[in-house]
Amino acid sequence: MKKVTSFAIALVLLFALVGCTNSTPSSIERVYSFSGESNEIRVINGVAVIGGEKETFYGGTLELKNDNFKDITGYSIKFYISDGTENWTLLNNVVKDETGTFELKNQETGRITGQVLNTNMDENAFEEHLYFELVTTDENGVTETYTVPMKVTAIE
Repeated sequence: MKKVTSFAIALVLLFALVGCTNSTPSSIERVYSFSGESNEIRVINGVAVIGGEKETFYGGTLELKNDNFKDITGYSIKFYISDGTENWTLLNNVVKDETGTFELKNQETGRITGQVLNTNMDENAFEEHLYFELVTTDENGVTETYTVPMKVTAIE
């Protein structure tokens, strides 16, 4: 009799626990990796977690492939989605040195957590139209823009 009572209590607790969980998630979490390169720069190890309650976008590492990045007074790093007519910025970092010049080196590109994709943005646009842009300004005020399309891979 004690075994039947213990089993009944365990069964009631199991049903109570199952009944307290949300059986239909509000949105499904998807994980992506991305990278891309041009003749001058490379972006590697980018990761995005889209959907769910807490989205995360980590831009990965910027690697410079030549010595064109000396005597820089400022730069901006931006990840964005473009549909050909409109751009949606996901992450934008700007650095400006008012005291002199510096040499831009390999570095982390940044991270954002929260709502990464705009609610009216198509997730397919993220997979197909993600870009990285580096804009540098040298000591003479000359700007150079390096734009690299990202290859996005869904991680199953």
